[in-house]
Amino acid sequence: MIEKTTDRERLESLAAKLVASGARVGSPVLDGDRLFFRRLEAGDSIAWDADGSPAPRNSPKEMLFPATETILRWRQRGPDVEVAPAGKDADPATILGARPCDARGFLALDALFGWDDQDSFWQDRRAATTIVSIACEKPDEHCFCAAVGGAPDSSEGSDVLLIPIGGERYGVEVVTARGEAFVARHPEAFSDAAAGAVRREVGERARSELAPTPDAEAVRAWMRERFDDDVWDEIALACLACGACAAVCPTCHCFDIIDEHAAFDRGERRKNWDSCSFPLFTLHASGHNPRPSQGRRIRQRVFHKFIYFFDRFGRSLCTGCGRCGRACPAGIDMAGIVRRVGR
Repeated sequence: MIEKTTDRERLESLAAKLVASGARVGSPVLDGDRLFFRRLEAGDSIAWDADGSPAPRNSPKEMLFPATETILRWRQRGPDVEVAPAGKDADPATILGARPCDARGFLALDALFGWDDQDSFWQDRRAATTIVSIACEKPDEHCFCAAVGGAPDSSEGSDVLLIPIGGERYGVEVVTARGEAFVARHPEAFSDAAAGAVRREVGERARSELAPTPDAEAVRAWMRERFDDDVWDEIALACLACGACAAVCPTCHCFDIIDEHAAFDRGERRKNWDSCSFPLFTLHASGHNPRPSQGRRIRQRVFHKFIYFFDRFGRSLCTGCGRCGRACPAGIDMAGIVRRVGR
């Protein structure tokens, strides 16, 4: 239900006010002719679809799950080693301008990082973050959110959803208690309104422009019967194992832990993003690699997105955002793989 309205000018003023207060704000920003999601700095302007793409090239996941972060520090004094926990950057934060596929991605990571082990780095930041998403009006050939249970105007995972209603204006749907508190704290940015069927019309228009893609359940049924199909090796012939797909994905979460020396007697233990596309990802110290070919690594990536994660958490790990296809230098994308399976 749309309860408020706002516009770009008021949202930009709100973002500037939050940045000036020292709060962390992440939004799409134009860098040259490319749209990226990053932390706003004083003087930055938010880019609302500046390049016509449905989403920035990277994911707002980085606000809560950085590419690299220190998890502890150590210092050796003779035979003793002193260990100190690293500080956590868990101050209040706002993600402003995330896409619905990104917001749904946060729910998948919530399930993972709150599963058998409670990842306090993720959870502390998540508890301090308000997600203000914006419905999509311009899906492209890589988008397939509807095939994996999402929608261009889905509110799932958002605290506040902005619905474009023309003239740089937005209907505002308050989704969660956190979103309600956010709107109440900033009354200057929002006005009372009743917009009726605006959300439904925007969603239907955007859904009609999505390229046809088989439903994820049909894809899962095919995959469960064809683990050793030649299709994985065929797809892998183009793969460069560069990891670009994992770097821009809103739900990829694999990481490595490495100790790095700052001097001979001290250093840091760091958590760094990793990718199942890399040949070294599963390489054992013995020299054995259970996934020795790129075909097996491609298969693992696709099965993890559609089957393994689904079987454990009841949802696809893929949100259908299409970023992997836009980023891949070889033109491999998840939407293309899903359509190929469908055929």
